[in-house]
Amino acid sequence: MWAGLGPAVTLALLLAVAWATELKPTAPPIFTGRPFVVAWDVPTQDCGPRHKVPLDPKDMKAFDVQASPNEGFVNQNITIFYRDRLGMYPHFDSVARSVHGGVPQNGSLWVHLEMLKGHVERYIRTQEPAGLAVIDWEDWRPVWVRNWQDKDVYRRLSRQLVASRHPDWPPDRIVKQAQYEFEFAARQFMLETLRFVKAFRPRHLWGFYLFPDCYNHDYVQNWETYTGRCPDVEVSRNDQLAWLWAESTALFPSVYLEETLASSTHGRNFVSFRVQEALRVAHTHHANHALPVYVFTRPTYSRGLTGLSEMDLISTIGESAALGAAGVILWGDAGYTTSMGASAGGRRSPSQRQRDTDPCGARTRSVPEPGVSMLPPAHHHAFVRYRLEEAFRVALAGHPHPLPVLAYARLTHRSSGRFLSQEECWHLHDYLVSTLGPYVINVTRAAMACSHQRCHGHGRCAWQDPGQLEVFLHLEPDGSPGDWESFSCRCYWGWAGPTCQEPRPEEAT
Repeated sequence: MWAGLGPAVTLALLLAVAWATELKPTAPPIFTGRPFVVAWDVPTQDCGPRHKVPLDPKDMKAFDVQASPNEGFVNQNITIFYRDRLGMYPHFDSVARSVHGGVPQNGSLWVHLEMLKGHVERYIRTQEPAGLAVIDWEDWRPVWVRNWQDKDVYRRLSRQLVASRHPDWPPDRIVKQAQYEFEFAARQFMLETLRFVKAFRPRHLWGFYLFPDCYNHDYVQNWETYTGRCPDVEVSRNDQLAWLWAESTALFPSVYLEETLASSTHGRNFVSFRVQEALRVAHTHHANHALPVYVFTRPTYSRGLTGLSEMDLISTIGESAALGAAGVILWGDAGYTTSMGASAGGRRSPSQRQRDTDPCGARTRSVPEPGVSMLPPAHHHAFVRYRLEEAFRVALAGHPHPLPVLAYARLTHRSSGRFLSQEECWHLHDYLVSTLGPYVINVTRAAMACSHQRCHGHGRCAWQDPGQLEVFLHLEPDGSPGDWESFSCRCYWGWAGPTCQEPRPEEAT
């Protein structure tokens, strides 16, 4: 029936057919019982005590979940495991130095798995309550061909490793073997990590940040003809990752908006097709259920303090809700006002992450990532040594008995936690009170009302036609429920039927 159609066109048709028929059941809400949640994962916890910028609890109640990406916060409803917080992730650092083997086939999977228990236990200390657990590994991608631009170092070293063992092999054979070894090891690292953490913290929903990706950043070069559609080849490559979707228990795509896309149809299309691709993957790679999709976005445009416009709140939060996502995670770090957007553990700002995922020639990082890795190892040693020597000198001076010396140290690099500035706190405060908070309340309450009215409270509402342009899950200006005729039900496990009215206890988990 669809012979000859590209995957991107087929994507829209598949979703339209899926929305028009009974959708596969998905996981029920794990937080407040709301079908669509909005989480706040921005380090604003010090705005009050540090800068006297009040973030009123009643304003923060707009968010079903509140967390912080900074180091030191544990047992949160959302936990993000960056590369320095989970096992022995092989990668290259900001000065191209190999860490834990550099490429996955050079890393020790056994040592990595041995360290996982302690690392997970550090941040998620108890089995309850349930939560979201996001693994943020962005240095390399498990599909060989996607390691372009600055990630090409992983392909180069992979080829060098094969060539060193087989100097007589022709280049094409070396490339083929290097690709096999890299992809096999990458798959093992990701799969075995997921299997371990799921068994250790089974109540959490686990997945990788930015998976699946859509790679639809070609607005940079093709503004006039930009459609937002995921390139056909990238949809096919996502299907090559069926092994990853089968092991994941949630998907975490990203829709960070550059200010270039502000208040434009291009911005909405950029978001819509990324979320649709995540929902396609969630729906097609499991026989009996669909994975919940939680969409990462930012409360501001990348690399600035400008809050998303009302149109872009609709294009991100509103679009995600209407398409049937389980929620949106508003993420932010302490780099709003810096061009580099420095953040924890040498992490890139969202704008840098997004440009780095552009296969069509978008800008890439031109400056090293900040962090302790900027110092060579010998300097690390000297830094510690001379500080301790000075402490011992003072302890011995002027006392008949030496004073004891207790050295304070961190388990992580100092770059793994930053505070928002007073300016950043005030910008977020004003935007939260005037624009963001009221919109979040409207959408989450509308999603709840639609769930109860159309789905008996046993499912979430999603567009019958994902190409809808005007109808969203919004309350009327007077606070009354809207018209939900354009929406159908996406039932939770244990329920079925057009309005999720039929109990299916054998399906409940």
